[in-house]
Amino acid sequence: MGCFGYRFFEADGTDVGEADYPSTVQPGESIWTRDGNELRVLDVVELEEGRSPYAGFLLVGPLDE
Repeated sequence: MGCFGYRFFEADGTDVGEADYPSTVQPGESIWTRDGNELRVLDVVELEEGRSPYAGFLLVGPLDE
């Protein structure tokens, strides 16, 4: 079973962190960060396999957005 690493950013470009998940992440899902915050995924930029340590970058916001 693979592991998918993502790096998170807010709409203003603030780097929020990173985490690994057992499956790919899709817009609209809620995710948990390593520090215990729950966020809503607003958009996903998938990266080409082998060119980055991450599966993609996530644009995230609060759950109520």
